[in-house]
Amino acid sequence: MPRKYACYHDAIKKIINIGEQNKLTLADIIKHPEFGLKTEHIALAEFNKFIRREIRHLITKLGKSEHSGHNKLVELKSKAGREHYYFWASAEDKHEAIHGEGISQQRYFARAVVFSFIEENLREFFPPDIMASLKKDLNNAYNEFDLLNGIAGKMQFIPSGVEICPAFDLDERNPADWQLAYQALKDEFVIQADYKSLHSSSIERLHLSPQRVQYSNHKVVLLCYVHEAACVKAFEVSRLLKVAKVKGRKFKQVYFEDVEQRHQFEAIVNVGVKDYFHSVKFGEGLTSTHVKGDTWLVKATIKVPEHFSKDKAGPDPFALANFLAGFADAMIVLKPEFLSNEMKRRAEALAKLYADPKQSYAIISKSPHLQTGNAKKLTDIAKN
Repeated sequence: MPRKYACYHDAIKKIINIGEQNKLTLADIIKHPEFGLKTEHIALAEFNKFIRREIRHLITKLGKSEHSGHNKLVELKSKAGREHYYFWASAEDKHEAIHGEGISQQRYFARAVVFSFIEENLREFFPPDIMASLKKDLNNAYNEFDLLNGIAGKMQFIPSGVEICPAFDLDERNPADWQLAYQALKDEFVIQADYKSLHSSSIERLHLSPQRVQYSNHKVVLLCYVHEAACVKAFEVSRLLKVAKVKGRKFKQVYFEDVEQRHQFEAIVNVGVKDYFHSVKFGEGLTSTHVKGDTWLVKATIKVPEHFSKDKAGPDPFALANFLAGFADAMIVLKPEFLSNEMKRRAEALAKLYADPKQSYAIISKSPHLQTGNAKKLTDIAKN
């Protein structure tokens, strides 16, 4: 049976100070603003006695320090015996009691560094309830260790090679929608949502079975099975609005081996690109063979998703081509053919753009619709 006043245990552990010089009386603890005295306990005549029992219960439960052999949480009586004082024997004892067995000062610092990193760089990737539950740890990361003026201030997260970060936090823009979408991903139920695509002038109402969440190009993306289209599409979480749980529709489980096919990748690259591919995980079974000079033939097995557009049936090279385009003239893609063709299309379009700027408006306008297979948009652009 749970102890009646166990609800105050966490507050007691946090309020009591470290060291005898910072000892507190029972009254100091109960009157502390973080004690959280419940309304139903205010009028209890012997409440102080009950809390003293709880502290003594904690002293017994926490036991003695392995290093000193003394109690981790200490009760000290005054010489007259009328007053009782309480303090933690050491900072490690307090951290261990609050954050779990075995959490030393060094491990607590390591956790604080990680929490600080999440707060600075990946906070929008995690749903609001997870970030809320970490809030105290995040605050400790700043307040107890002053991390931004220490090691955290010397850590820079730039996966794209240039300093780019989201322009807003999801927990400020549409937190309730993101939270419910995440819950649907976790518990596997269908949601409906309004979605404003970059490639459409109207808002679509869709029924979605979330499959994965990804952090891609500094955006949080949800891969979902779309019930209306019977296919898998990626949705920016920041664009999912009016999300609601749907009853009466069965969640659709997607097996990604059915929508992601393996292809043989081959490319001629310079030595810098070759070394980069070997320093990261690119595909499976990556090999490189010297050709001549500073050029190398690299080969790997890659997974490419099927295109979501019925007008573009087959593999979708969009994301992979975006990545490889960053190597510019340091590589030529040989295989697979669909990827090589897309890289060639882009190279030819770029050459036209810079050779004759007058053609730029039509080329730039058509670019996203050529990739997404939006035939209607391409027709409209051609008319104009």
